[in-house]
Amino acid sequence: MKKGIALVLVMLVTVAIAAIGVAGCSSSSPTPEQAKQTLNTDLENLKSSLSAFTNPTTYSSKDSVQTAVDSVQKDFDAVVNSAKEVKSVSSSALSSAWDELKKSINDTVNSSESITQKLDSIQSALKNFQQAWQKLVDDLKTK
Repeated sequence: MKKGIALVLVMLVTVAIAAIGVAGCSSSSPTPEQAKQTLNTDLENLKSSLSAFTNPTTYSSKDSVQTAVDSVQKDFDAVVNSAKEVKSVSSSALSSAWDELKKSINDTVNSSESITQKLDSIQSALKNFQQAWQKLVDDLKTK
């Protein structure tokens, strides 16, 4: 009787482990179209968060600039992650432009000069970032 119970328990554990293994192996990778749609949505979200940098009130304090940066960083990370699922596009130019923009912002925030005095530097880096964003959008549409 004890052997029978032990055998049943071993079988149940084996079945449970197998079920977990199958569930773990069946990754739900998005289809190419789903991946493109996700990337498109993430790009639109990034565009929305970038609009904060065109709003003059963003530059009223270092805290408001940091809030805008945090929002863009979150949306930028989503774009990079979703771009990995779309094999036909590269986000490397956007990543480089983001690094440049963050450096410009950090230099401004950490400067003793007022934010408005350093605004040209941010605006130039922002323009480069927007161009890289547009290139990624265009690449997504054509591929």
